[in-house]
Amino acid sequence: MFKKPIHLYIATSTWFASTGAGESNRLQGEHAGSMDGDWNSLGKTLSSHFGTRRKVSLVLSTAYCRFMVTPWVSSNYTHNSIRAHVIDTFARNHGVTASSHHIRIHWPKYGAPVLAVGYPHHVLDALRTCLGQAGMTLAEATASVFAIHRKYAPSLPSGDSLLAYAEDDGLAAITLEQGALTQVEWLPAQGTSNGLDGIEIWSSRKRFGFADDQHMRWLASSEMPSVFPGKLLQLKGMEQAVSPAHAVVAACQ
Repeated sequence: MFKKPIHLYIATSTWFASTGAGESNRLQGEHAGSMDGDWNSLGKTLSSHFGTRRKVSLVLSTAYCRFMVTPWVSSNYTHNSIRAHVIDTFARNHGVTASSHHIRIHWPKYGAPVLAVGYPHHVLDALRTCLGQAGMTLAEATASVFAIHRKYAPSLPSGDSLLAYAEDDGLAAITLEQGALTQVEWLPAQGTSNGLDGIEIWSSRKRFGFADDQHMRWLASSEMPSVFPGKLLQLKGMEQAVSPAHAVVAACQ
């Protein structure tokens, strides 16, 4: 009998798993509260609730991943040269290397900026091990921004736009140009920062980057901050999310 994959969302101190609609098909919990997590009990919990011999599609919160957008370089136009350029730029500017992260390039159209993301090897390896010990298989991994972009980008206005949304461990924002994802930002959760990365100052700065407030949207995975100047974007395919993680996982299904 075919078993639906488990979509597992991991934030820096919480996790959420689901195989589809309905309360019986979802499960959530907390882990150690560090970037390394406490994965030993997670595999057992998932297999106890969902059963073994399941494939797991992993979704990491924005806080776990490292993103970089680098301009297209005319001298680097082959697959190998573009990848070498991205890896070199990632290492020099962000300290991300092929040994520390699994670096994945989202190949653009010719001449467009190159978006790359680094997934931490230590997290992927630890989860692969704990799931394997529980009789499950880690089938794939992605970042929350790509699930959200895939599902909600068609709902955004044409031209440049911004889509911000809450996660369990902060706020994420993606900038799009003609539907293409060109920037990823992460901010601490509301109320935890009053500096330049606080939601009020950040919102004011971002407002100048778009034609009008219609081009800034807040996804209804949580209540829209009063200081956010844009408009609310309703969730698709669900009436209400029990948590921001629930909305992210639902975007994958």
